[in-house]
Amino acid sequence: MGKPMFSVLIPAYNVSDYLAECLESVLNQTYKKWEAIVIDDGSTDDTGEICDSFAEKDNRFKVLHQKNQGISVTRNRLIDCSEGDYFLDSDDYWADSNMLCIVHNRIMKNKVDIAAWGAKLIDEKKQFVSDCKNCISLRDTTISGEDFIYNLVKGGVNGGVVYMHSKEVFGKNVILRFMKTGLYVKTRSCYIRFL
Repeated sequence: MGKPMFSVLIPAYNVSDYLAECLESVLNQTYKKWEAIVIDDGSTDDTGEICDSFAEKDNRFKVLHQKNQGISVTRNRLIDCSEGDYFLDSDDYWADSNMLCIVHNRIMKNKVDIAAWGAKLIDEKKQFVSDCKNCISLRDTTISGEDFIYNLVKGGVNGGVVYMHSKEVFGKNVILRFMKTGLYVKTRSCYIRFL
């Protein structure tokens, strides 16, 4: 199949209740030129075994196991291991099996480096809770990188948004890095720091 266009980067720590659905949603994508790299970050539940079972099903899943390092170190390692031209970080699941196809078509049509789209929050019973208000929808609009950064800094692009980045968006000699700041590192901080 050659080099993948998309690298789906999945940090996993004690997410055995949700991980299979996440990985299944990647496996079921109609667009096939992807790789999924999953790092089991020292989980103490069945996360590692679930990761390994998907790697046995499809060789586009690459699984790494490590002693618990935290989300920032894990995300940085995922980026280092990725081969695709675009990458995204997802511990959620895609309800639409055409998601990567839609993203691919939008990227090719508009020649963009960053794609962002809203997400819906559902509870454990699969009941809709809320969606992202005032955020950019991949299906609805395309904006310039300048407008994206403006919206990001202003707060118009925040929680409930999934981002996909071209590796080139930060320049050939700049490597995207997540910083260790508390328990969770927000993508917004990373953009502001690097752009």
